[in-house]
Amino acid sequence: ADQAAKNSGFSDGNSSKGTGVDGSKGDKFGSGPGPRNRNPSDIFPNIITQANSIAPSQQPNVVNTVNTMTSTVTYKGTMSGIAVHNDNPSLASGTYQNVWNVGARNGVASAQFNGASFGGGSTPNTFAVGNSSGFATAAPLPSTTGVPGRSLSLAGTTSPTSQAGAFVITGPRYGAAGTFQSTKQ
Repeated sequence: ADQAAKNSGFSDGNSSKGTGVDGSKGDKFGSGPGPRNRNPSDIFPNIITQANSIAPSQQPNVVNTVNTMTSTVTYKGTMSGIAVHNDNPSLASGTYQNVWNVGARNGVASAQFNGASFGGGSTPNTFAVGNSSGFATAAPLPSTTGVPGRSLSLAGTTSPTSQAGAFVITGPRYGAAGTFQSTKQ
């Protein structure tokens, strides 16, 4: 093998040098098992053998995984922020809820803030952003009760136990911004 490497144009500077700890000389490339005396081609058969020998109690529960993927989670919490109405700023608060469809990665958000209600119903109005844990409203949610002409936009992040993020409300001579936080119910 060393002569073939030389004929291909490689330098013979390291040729025939010992590759073993004992300083032995010769071509050891590809001879014998790899690190820890294991043959790399044994890896996949070993994985399959070990996977088949796992006790049933330690194997993943496919039913629970499917149930998680098709389940809905209800998050409920609070909103707080600053509202400016007719050029008069004030602190304001409200409530937030999102019924999140885990498998579809969308939800039906509803909120009440500073005298107006937004969202709700049965059609999803919040959607996952790419493959992240983030979500946002696809379009501003118009007020459904209270003061007409206001619209709510949400953006946040979802975890298994909570949702949190920021919101903005716009309307005639009105603006509000703040945060929301909620926990799994």
